[in-house]
Amino acid sequence: MNKLFVVAKYEYLKTIKRKAFWFATLFTPVLIGLLMVISTISSIEGSKKLEELNEEINQITVVDEATIINENLYNEILDSEQNLDAALDRLQKNETDIVLYFPDNILETNSYKIFTNNDELFQTLGYSTYGSSLINQSALITVNDPQLISLLTQNFEPETIVVRDNGVQDNIGLERLIIPGFSMLIFFLSVFISGQYMLQSVAEEKENRMIENLLSIVSARSLIFGKLLGLSGAVFTQLALWASLSILFLAIGNSESISSAISISSLPWQTVPINLVFILLGFLFFAAVMTGVGGVGTSYKDSQSLSSIFVILSVLPIYFITILISDPNGVVAQIASYFPFTSAMMFVLRNSISELSALEILVGVTINIIYVLIAGVLAEKLFKLGAIMYNRKPKIGEILHVLKSN
Repeated sequence: MNKLFVVAKYEYLKTIKRKAFWFATLFTPVLIGLLMVISTISSIEGSKKLEELNEEINQITVVDEATIINENLYNEILDSEQNLDAALDRLQKNETDIVLYFPDNILETNSYKIFTNNDELFQTLGYSTYGSSLINQSALITVNDPQLISLLTQNFEPETIVVRDNGVQDNIGLERLIIPGFSMLIFFLSVFISGQYMLQSVAEEKENRMIENLLSIVSARSLIFGKLLGLSGAVFTQLALWASLSILFLAIGNSESISSAISISSLPWQTVPINLVFILLGFLFFAAVMTGVGGVGTSYKDSQSLSSIFVILSVLPIYFITILISDPNGVVAQIASYFPFTSAMMFVLRNSISELSALEILVGVTINIIYVLIAGVLAEKLFKLGAIMYNRKPKIGEILHVLKSN
């Protein structure tokens, strides 16, 4: 047991002393922040550009075969033509900027046409609102009731309230997706980071032919689980730093705008402890899997290729996320909840959305502990097999023979 902790300490210190570790730890949030700033600036500049383009429109011509546009809307900028060909001729002569054509069968086709001689994508996309705005304004002019006009023009924000069996009322909105979203992000980050660390650690020692020397000093079990413990500590150090930076960013930023957009108090905080348990179990499971993969690979690149199938399996729930969110207790969700490579993630997702019962949580935790233990035992066997092979990968028959052995 002492040797296990010695290995764990060595792996932890070796990892956090690497420049690449701190570069990834500090550069990742900086990169995310930079992308957010660029996205915000791009959105602001796009809005300004659209406003400038709208100001450049000097003339709009309407061809209203359906007679749906109210005559009171026409002015110096908005005029009409009876014939489409005449309107298009004016467009070619640059006497008008846009031609809005409302055909007589618009109610059947539910479509109208916009003609312009400007082929800039951003500007033409901005034209799409003109026709719809004219139709809406024409309809509102015929309404004489001010209250009805107010109802038709306002954007209402519904508030969904769920009444529990015990009579407790909970507000449900987009906040419901925040906890599962962050839980999935933490899960995938921990799985991918730990997987790469385990692959790299095992593969490096195989390439340097250090495994035989290490196994003469410590047992395979102490070596594997020591690596697992030490590298897990490195991963959690990285995640803790990211979490601290996120909290600092929120504290420095405009917290009032965030709290107004998101009701922090209505978040399902009670699901977080259970989510963390499943995230930890899923993390340990995939770390053990990657250890086994690293053991049978001949090099780091070879191990990465072998691990790709397990990476795909870990993100499998994303491909049917819509079904899972709409029916978190359905057949698909139930099957995925007990498949080893998707179990932990599925319980995180289902617990965040529907709040699992105590029995389901107990069963889920138990089965994931079993998966972790099985993965650890298999990883140890594969590690021992790979330790005696340097120039080639074990054959399928050899792997199966080792896995079946006691």
